[in-house]
Amino acid sequence: MALGGVEYLFFTSGSEIMFFQEAIAKAQAHGRKAPKLVVMTHEYASLNAALGYAAVTGRPAATAAHVDVGTQHYGCALHTAWWAGLPILITAGAPPVAYPGTMRGGRDGGHFWLQQTLDQNSIARAYTKWDHRLKYQDNPGLIVSRALQVAKSEPAGPVYLSLPREIAVMPTNGASFRHRSTGSDAPIGTRPGRHQGAGPTVGEGAQSLCVVSRWARIRRPCWRWSPVRVARHCGRRRRQ
Repeated sequence: MALGGVEYLFFTSGSEIMFFQEAIAKAQAHGRKAPKLVVMTHEYASLNAALGYAAVTGRPAATAAHVDVGTQHYGCALHTAWWAGLPILITAGAPPVAYPGTMRGGRDGGHFWLQQTLDQNSIARAYTKWDHRLKYQDNPGLIVSRALQVAKSEPAGPVYLSLPREIAVMPTNGASFRHRSTGSDAPIGTRPGRHQGAGPTVGEGAQSLCVVSRWARIRRPCWRWSPVRVARHCGRRRRQ
């Protein structure tokens, strides 16, 4: 996450996601880059805090919650995340499906059957650009890289990653999961250098109409004309 630009993880604890705490503490002890863990007492506040951070800084943020109930506790903040168009990596633990005694982190307690849902990811799917349940054969580094690429690509938006307990606590035995910089797509529309004549053209119209949507949110050097500047330019042209 840190290599992908995530500086803060807004965290609401659960037994299957305590690896976040351990991994961040270990990384800090060894001087490695890691997100700062911000402990939150409720998932709704957690996701809204992440949204606020992303809105102010323009950088991606991440959250972590406990299985399906934690995902449900995100509540209406999922709706806000979807329509805000901000890069958020929403994560949640997921109950194990491995039979008791077959592998570490399997169903060693009766409550794990109660936590199992038909499709946990479907709780957030309608409000995210991309979702995935981490699997045994996955490379976690590449999966997180892809998640952040989708979240940051315009139009930016939230993504959801669920982390099953037996996968999360699986011994790595020296394996490394490298982050791959996949970049992000440029916004759809005018490319740099092709919009220079737009201001004068719009200003010549008697009743010009600019449909801008989230124009002002995009932080790119090529977008030199803000909506306010265009409006002022058009007004000045008409007065002249």
